[in-house]
Amino acid sequence: MFSGSRAGWFWSSMEMGSSPSQLLGFLLSTLRAQALLYQNLHWEARGPSYYGDHLLYQRLYDAVQEDVDLLAEKLVQSQGESAVDLLAASYILKKMVQRWASGSLVEKAHRSESDLLAMVDYAFNALKDRGLLSLGMDDYLMSLYNKHEGHMYLIGQRRKRAASDLPIPEEETDMEVPTDRSRPDPQLTQLEKAYGGYTVEAPRRTARKRRTR
Repeated sequence: MFSGSRAGWFWSSMEMGSSPSQLLGFLLSTLRAQALLYQNLHWEARGPSYYGDHLLYQRLYDAVQEDVDLLAEKLVQSQGESAVDLLAASYILKKMVQRWASGSLVEKAHRSESDLLAMVDYAFNALKDRGLLSLGMDDYLMSLYNKHEGHMYLIGQRRKRAASDLPIPEEETDMEVPTDRSRPDPQLTQLEKAYGGYTVEAPRRTARKRRTR
């Protein structure tokens, strides 16, 4: 799972060190930036896929908030309150938000997850190589990586459907909004169900009846 140092550019380009406190503080700030990103994507969702996107980004936001809270508590316990200083984190927050600013909603989400996975990979290997990886942090980083691989799967599925997100021509169809907008597709996997991967992305189409004379 953790097979290299693909995220070394983060620390070198932002002039960050690689001590345990800096590595994990950087990771925490990136998670906080990602939570803000997903909250904004939740608000920005629109178009034929509005409902599905609105739910997806809300669930990703909630999931990342849990990651933030758990890591922050671990760092406060081991390093003190300075580990979660907001002013110190603001530099990284700004850098990551800028890095994820361009592209469609789903491309922003995909880029953030790709970066996050690379950073977890780098932090895990750096701490392990120095013999500084505790059992608790080992478990947290492994679980975090696995969880965000799941996020990448969901976002990847959404990217595949992006090409079909076209408006429905009013002159060709009538639109009937289903009463149960949260009905899950039985074909969805348990992972998709857990994050609200519902199939209702646009009002249901119904054929226009021809008038008879």
